[in-house]
Amino acid sequence: MKNTLLTMYLLIVILVAASPAIHAKPLEYPFPEMALDRDNPRPDAPPFYTEPYASTYDERVRIALEWTAEHNGGWDGAVARVLLGRDAAMPDNVVASFSDRLAGREDCADFTAIRIVTTLFIHGKTPFLSNEHSARLKKTLLDFKYWFDEPGPDTMITWTENHQILFHANEFLAGQLFPDDIFTNNGQTGRWHMEHARPKILKWMERRARWGFSEWDSNVYYGEDLGAVLNLAQFADDPEIAQAAAIVADIMFFDMIADQFHGVYGTSHGRTYAKDVLTGRDDDTHDILAMITGIGSFNGCAGMDAVPLCASGRYRPAQVLLDIATDNPAEYVNLERHGIPLEKVPDYGLSFHDMEDLAPLLGMGIYSQPEILDLFIEAADKYGFWNQPFLADIGDLHKMLPRNGTAGAMRKNMQIESDRTLLGEVNKITYRTHDYMLSSAQDYRPGTRGNQQHVWQATLSPEAVVFTTNPGSLKLHDRTPCYWGGQNRFPRVGQYKNLAFILYDIDMTKALGERKVFDFTHAFFPKWAFDEVREQDHWIMGRRKQGYMALYSALPYEWKDPDSPWVHDAIAKGTKQIWIAFLGSESEYGSFDAFARAVTTAPLNVDLDTLAVSFDAPHIGAASFAWTGPLAVAGEQIPLNGYKRVQNPYCTAQFDTGFYVIEFNGKRITLDYPHLARTQEEVME
Repeated sequence: MKNTLLTMYLLIVILVAASPAIHAKPLEYPFPEMALDRDNPRPDAPPFYTEPYASTYDERVRIALEWTAEHNGGWDGAVARVLLGRDAAMPDNVVASFSDRLAGREDCADFTAIRIVTTLFIHGKTPFLSNEHSARLKKTLLDFKYWFDEPGPDTMITWTENHQILFHANEFLAGQLFPDDIFTNNGQTGRWHMEHARPKILKWMERRARWGFSEWDSNVYYGEDLGAVLNLAQFADDPEIAQAAAIVADIMFFDMIADQFHGVYGTSHGRTYAKDVLTGRDDDTHDILAMITGIGSFNGCAGMDAVPLCASGRYRPAQVLLDIATDNPAEYVNLERHGIPLEKVPDYGLSFHDMEDLAPLLGMGIYSQPEILDLFIEAADKYGFWNQPFLADIGDLHKMLPRNGTAGAMRKNMQIESDRTLLGEVNKITYRTHDYMLSSAQDYRPGTRGNQQHVWQATLSPEAVVFTTNPGSLKLHDRTPCYWGGQNRFPRVGQYKNLAFILYDIDMTKALGERKVFDFTHAFFPKWAFDEVREQDHWIMGRRKQGYMALYSALPYEWKDPDSPWVHDAIAKGTKQIWIAFLGSESEYGSFDAFARAVTTAPLNVDLDTLAVSFDAPHIGAASFAWTGPLAVAGEQIPLNGYKRVQNPYCTAQFDTGFYVIEFNGKRITLDYPHLARTQEEVME
């Protein structure tokens, strides 16, 4: 009995220590460079375009390259000058920092490695590196560790969805660059590394085409994914690899374009940070989205994703996608499904007992759950995970853990902090008009612990964004979930068109290793970003141009720093809470007065004890929702799950097929991943 209790104690210590220490990016709100001007709050930044800044894709790429060549002095600027046919030299400090980063094998070294890969392919076509720089970058790639099954210590996270494809792309393309050279870390040739990475790349691509992304619509990590995918699409000599990458690149661009509002990627996100949701101007995908569509926060041709797209013409986004980006119908609904639920993993051909399936399981955020724990312990023994920074502090205590397949069963009923990394399946909706957009993750794991998931958002402009969270910290810069980034306890959300119910039932019981649980929710509602704001009967209502936003709090709320000109934080104290988001426009209501009157006089009943709400929503009808049960609107139940992979006016793609037909304005692209076919054609209207 004592040995069992000791083992359980050690198990808890190890799992808590293993909780990913994901740190938000430093920030404060308002950002230091912001001005109190809702039309131009970033006078120091490049323009934000709501209409394309150039009429064709080629023109946009040229303008982006010219801007980067003139304004950026580092890696981006040097490469942009080369691509424009100008004299250029890579700065010594850039080459040194690249080399040092890979030599140190620190976390995110793969982000640097893909930049080296891009640089060397560009250099191979248009030589611009000095002999010394070229040799140093080559040696840097030859000495690198490309996967966790290679020997040698490191502090690199390899297993999240975005890191996986970056490591595999780096390995394959480095091997292609130097097929006959010996890679010193494991003594194998470049050809061996290509063969090692190839099946991993194709499996990753296939699963994204079939299942979407566990890190769904990430306005951070889609940029990292694209860094790998676009390098493969542009530079891989293997035609199957290049075609698979082109198909997945189109799918990703379609995901992004289908959920943008006049250049703001304002949807629900599987992983994000506070910096990337507090404004629509500065997420990590804005540069490439603006470059390909001409709409949004312009930043030239910058980053690991945009540069390879500019570096070769072999892949270019399908024209139909670019046309869709400027289409703005009066009413638009996009339904998506991403990922697979934990309990159905075996149904999709993956096993919690097969080492070959470890990486895709880890990519779904499944680290310490009982189902995977015994496999994880086996992998940690085999690949040296115990030396990773998240586990190194426990020293040799891990040796006392059971190796007989019982660890998962022993922790089955424990609530562990590290379990919050689970991503699982999401069914999401985006509803958009000319004047606003509302997006939600429907009924996504209500009441459980969250991490970096951004569950819902209303968008009326790049700054006039509204959402709620139950924070995991009172700090803006902290491990996620922090004050604005992610959710500590998930709400239950049900959305129908321009109406969303957001219900919280916060379990104050701390999981083992959890920092703290806070007994409040709060809304990000930046009053300064709206042309006018009024409050009445628990409603906060704002107008931005012709778009109207109303947010209801069942609990009394208070503004933090109410006298600040930047007031934005409405706090509602209580573990049970009902928020309601409702949007409208001038075209629907005429005046803002009429909208406010319609909202505040509509019949509304809330019961916080049972977390049930009914609202006779203007122009919609009677709608009801509760902590359990369906979302009902006008007497009909609204599906909250079982969505297709994509369903919108441009495409209906079934989940788990990898087959998409996207059509608009006389153009069509068929993406058939099972047959690695990508076909563009003109069609009759």
